[in-house]
Amino acid sequence: MEKAWNHLNIVIPVIRKALKEITILNGVFTSAEMKEVITSLIFSKINFHHIKNLKSIVNDGIEDDYSVKKISELYALKAEINALNFDENAL
Repeated sequence: MEKAWNHLNIVIPVIRKALKEITILNGVFTSAEMKEVITSLIFSKINFHHIKNLKSIVNDGIEDDYSVKKISELYALKAEINALNFDENAL
């Protein structure tokens, strides 16, 4: 049976003098590859917020409330992604 391919395009808005968009990821992936890319991005964001929170604790003696909240939200998103069925044969 033939594998299904999915197009994944992640674009972030950048605000300077004018609103621009920068494409950080644009490609065609199998469902399993797409899940792996998304999961890796989520883990990277979790790590970023862990480091940001740790810096706040070390430098200011308090937790970064925003990062603590984002870490919780990202773990919930990771669980949601893991619960999805990434069937290789579905379109």
